[in-house]
Amino acid sequence: MIDVPGFQDFMRPLLELLANEPAPLRARDAYAKLADAVKLSEEARAQLLPSGKQRTYQNRIGWASAYLRFAGLVHAPSRGAWAITPAGRTFLAAHSGGIDLRVLQTIPAYLESRATDEGGSVSDEAIGPHDAAPSESTPEEQMLTAHKRIVASVADELARLLQRTDPTFFEEIVIELLGRMGYGTSDDSRLRVGRSGDGGVDGVISLDKLGLEKIYIQAKRWDPANKIGRPDVQTFFGALAGQRASKGLFITTSSFTKEAEQYAASVSGSLILIDGKRLVNLMIEHGQGVQTAQTLKVPKIDSDYFDS
Repeated sequence: MIDVPGFQDFMRPLLELLANEPAPLRARDAYAKLADAVKLSEEARAQLLPSGKQRTYQNRIGWASAYLRFAGLVHAPSRGAWAITPAGRTFLAAHSGGIDLRVLQTIPAYLESRATDEGGSVSDEAIGPHDAAPSESTPEEQMLTAHKRIVASVADELARLLQRTDPTFFEEIVIELLGRMGYGTSDDSRLRVGRSGDGGVDGVISLDKLGLEKIYIQAKRWDPANKIGRPDVQTFFGALAGQRASKGLFITTSSFTKEAEQYAASVSGSLILIDGKRLVNLMIEHGQGVQTAQTLKVPKIDSDYFDS
């Protein structure tokens, strides 16, 4: 991943940029000019936040502007425009070093703006302890990163729990997941048929009411240390041929060897492989075996509203 300057690294360049502008600068123009000023590469400009919905450097410049406004060094004289304040010019002339949250905490206007309703001072979580180095990521990025870590932790625990299930229950889990994903017209159209001598078929899903089109499923609860090889995948494909089936889904708690993946890819896309990592991610995505602990409503500035 290409390194993008932290939002605090944009504070002084942004203040200097606004100081040299004869008129308020639209935010969208500030993004481009500041990226040029700090010689941001095209790769860095293209980098997106973990959410994939905004360019990282634009988000960080936006946060830099927000904190400078808290300190009274920048203001928004009109919708979608930024300008330096007289206090900002004075501060820029008197302060030759870098600008970060620790520096802003020496400005009374900043401390006042960050005060709690009870009148106490709010420390900036973005910089952590006062003896720690300032964080490069914005509060929004930290939140998204924390969310990804939580999801990864839940996925690991879910994978461990799947390993403890008996094979029959695992097959039921797979059938239920496919139902949650929208496969099958009803509960009756999704059947677990796994049994001794089943030819490798553990479940069948009818995609239409008459059962003219079906997906045949193989579900293997294997230890992650044991990869599914080409022979097992080829055997399942042979079972599909015996059923005159055109669609097969091989799902495992383990993973597949490269040879198995190459074989599946060679049979015209009629055989899909889902490994343990993808399986738990699909379960989380579709709310199977997991619950939403809490929902946080996080406000975000609507840039289009202010730029119009």
